[in-house]
Amino acid sequence: MTRVSTLAQNTLVTSYSLATKTRMAETQVQVASGMKSQRYSGIALDTSRLLNLEGQRDSASSYIVSIKTVQTRVKLMTQGLTSLDDVASNIKSLVNNTRNTQAAFDVAIWTQADNALKQVQEVLNLQDDSGYLFAGARRDNAPVDTSYATINGAAPFPALPAGGPPPLTPAAPLSQAQIDQIAAAYYSGATTGADLSVRTSDNTTPIDYGLKGNEEAFKNLIAGLHMIRQANVRYPSPATSSADIDQAYLDNGMELITKAISGEATTNYPTVVEGLRSLAGTLAGTNGTLGRSLEQHTSFVAYTEVAIADIEQVDTAEAVVRLNSDQVALQAAFSTLAQLQEITLLNYLR
Repeated sequence: MTRVSTLAQNTLVTSYSLATKTRMAETQVQVASGMKSQRYSGIALDTSRLLNLEGQRDSASSYIVSIKTVQTRVKLMTQGLTSLDDVASNIKSLVNNTRNTQAAFDVAIWTQADNALKQVQEVLNLQDDSGYLFAGARRDNAPVDTSYATINGAAPFPALPAGGPPPLTPAAPLSQAQIDQIAAAYYSGATTGADLSVRTSDNTTPIDYGLKGNEEAFKNLIAGLHMIRQANVRYPSPATSSADIDQAYLDNGMELITKAISGEATTNYPTVVEGLRSLAGTLAGTNGTLGRSLEQHTSFVAYTEVAIADIEQVDTAEAVVRLNSDQVALQAAFSTLAQLQEITLLNYLR
């Protein structure tokens, strides 16, 4: 039996052994999971800081997702503007090479313009998973229809009469009001309300990045292409000779397409507007702003991840050393308990 004089030592060693065993169990969990604790109570002093960091990280991560989504849209719109610039430049080059009516007739310039209008329509009806990109806030329907029936059925062009193609009225050049009427005919997206926008951080003004299908550059391009299409006075039937090609319509179409590209003042349209290349530059600037915000949020998330890891994660090497040390201590405690068990009156009398 244990002697009364060894009871306190026995109790103390047993208590230390149990504490060491508990500590070992916790350390084993830390080594297995890599975490300091499975509960907030295990890191009580850092819980408030941890929750704040996690909230800030999640907020920054949500902004990163939004910015990347918008960057994809801006990239699509920029590619679209590049395509429109190519369409405009190609048709402009073609018209330059067919300034006289015979050459325009030989290459069927009206057919070239019609094909170009179909390409423009395809670009301005670009969409992603959220809707049509050039429709403003009304994003559920294709915003642009450049078909002959749509444009020619509205002022300033008369509807197709039963007896044949419409007369070419009004005469070229089109007025700005008439260009606006053409835009009202081909564009069915939102004309008012907010453009597409994205908030890049808390307490900041949202960044607008949307373009509508009735931007001045688009209106001039479509009106110009339509004038070239209608330079064939028999359209939509093919011209039968160079006499069917109206030079004034060709010239006006060329002027409008030139303005669509650069936005600079021309003889009949002296107001300076944003051309296709200016719009592309605006999108590039927007993309740069988004990129800087993305970089800031990415760096912040990286910082919070490190700070959170410092709070949550255990130093595995250190934990293994502590586990080994506790194992040695526990073995020593068991050995001490065994020796204390041997200190009895019976053993003493022997």
